[in-house]
Amino acid sequence: MVEHNVCVLVPHTKNLSLKDINKEPWRMETPLSSIGNSLVSIYCEKTSYFMTDEVDALEGELKKYNLPLPSIKQFRPNPALNHSTRLKMLELGAVWSVTKYYGTIIINLYTKKSGAFIAQAKPKYL
Repeated sequence: MVEHNVCVLVPHTKNLSLKDINKEPWRMETPLSSIGNSLVSIYCEKTSYFMTDEVDALEGELKKYNLPLPSIKQFRPNPALNHSTRLKMLELGAVWSVTKYYGTIIINLYTKKSGAFIAQAKPKYL
């Protein structure tokens, strides 16, 4: 299974100060939440992933960025892999996902049994 350009809504948070909130906070584009003593806005951003269950396909995708396949030792636990990406990977039967994030290639390894792991590389030309 190989899927290109899989769109996933990835949640992000933005810390807010009282000056960021006008007199009508209910009109803000995103809802407000309180975490401890902080006010935050939670919003989603569309993120495009390459997803596969095949190591050869993963290797081919990474070659596009002139990157080698990372060794399993280069992966570290990733409890921050968002829930929507995990669900999409399970839905498609993908074990690997790859995305570009601010010039860095993020490689996720996820199975329901083992959990989420991450490796990253920064290609010279991105």
